[in-house]
Amino acid sequence: MPDLLAEMREDIQQFPLCREFVILKKMWVFCYPDRRIFTYFYEDHDELDSKVQILENVGLIRDARGDSNVARFVMEERFADYLGK
Repeated sequence: MPDLLAEMREDIQQFPLCREFVILKKMWVFCYPDRRIFTYFYEDHDELDSKVQILENVGLIRDARGDSNVARFVMEERFADYLGK
């Protein structure tokens, strides 16, 4: 999944304190909170759900959707550190 990791790396390097992200289709509307959240689109990454599931399975991200149906995740610090290098 080099394409997804490259985009995540670019995002973390630009905004090093952000850890949250959502995965969306470009045609969907998402009401962003008052803080920065990265967005990754299905149209830009083949099999995005599977890639995110792998990251979750190995403990690099955790599901943060709560009661929402929006696929929202938080990066663990070791993953953010890796991406920021």
